[in-house]
Formats: sequence, structure tokens, C-alpha cells
Amino acid sequence: MKLKIFLFSCISALMLSGCGVLNFEESKAQSQKCQTPYVLIKTPNIHVQENDLQIKEEEVLDTLKTLMEDACIAISQNDDAYDLDITYSSSLSAQSKENITSVAQENIAKVKITLTLKKDRSSRIFNSEQALQINGKKILGIGQNAQITDKDKQKLLQEAIKRAYLQAINSMR
Repeated sequence: MKLKIFLFSCISALMLSGCGVLNFEESKAQSQKCQTPYVLIKTPNIHVQENDLQIKEEEVLDTLKTLMEDACIAISQNDDAYDLDITYSSSLSAQSKENITSVAQENIAKVKITLTLKKDRSSRIFNSEQALQINGKKILGIGQNAQITDKDKQKLLQEAIKRAYLQAINSMR
């Protein structure tokens, strides 16, 4: 009798504990406040390529403006300012494996950012690509789905832009 209760408890726990795993590597590098800007840029030009995550140009610009609060890069209409082109793309892939009693899902979202600083005949290019993998598992219909939320998309975008931005600052020092 105790063995039946133990087995029932184990099976119940297994069914109720569908797993959701979120994999994302966050940058530990922090930009610091600058007393004077390292780079002056003109108003950015934004170019969108593939956009599975439906990221809006305004979101990219708002994220960049938030990072620019450190005063290391500043917008100026000065003739000496760099032209800034921002190119971004996003992709979403989904896989599902079904067994008799379970379904395993995996969603992978990627954001790629390219910041290009141009002045005269020179260009400086800074790239960043970030990926987010979410796994979910349902056993007998109970468990978690592997969903990419709006919050996940925003965090992914912020991290991609932040890494390219920090590359630009470090290069221009």
C-alpha cells in the first residue's frame, strides 16, 4: 500500500512539474557617466531587416536614448558629428516534439543590431547579436508553454543595443 502511494505521488509530481527554462545571458558590463561625450552623432537613421518579433523603430530609438543618458554619446547637428545608421533584425524559431504523454517546446528569439558610425570616408561598425531560448514541457496537458513574452523581447532588444553601444564607446575612447 505504501509503495502504491509513493508511486502515485511520484507520478503526480512529475505530471504537475512541467518545466519552463529561460536561457539568456545578460551583460555585466556597465557604462559609466561621462563628463564630455566621446562621440557626437547626428539623428540616427534606422533600417529594419527581417522582423519576426515585430520590434518597432521607436523601441530601438527609445532604448538608444536611454543608454545615451550616460553622456558618452550625444546627438548634435554639428558638421563634425558622425552619421549613425542603426540596422536591426529579429527572428523567432519554434520547435515542438510530441510523445504519447508529453509535448516539449523550444522557442528561440534572436535580435541582431548593427551600429554604423560614418564620417567623411571612414566607417566604424559595431555588431551585437543576442539570443533567448525558452523551453517548456507539458505532460498530459499540464505544464508550461514555451512563450516569448513582450518583456522577453524588450530585454533582448535592450541587451543587444547595450552591447553594441558599449563597443562603440570603448572604441572611441
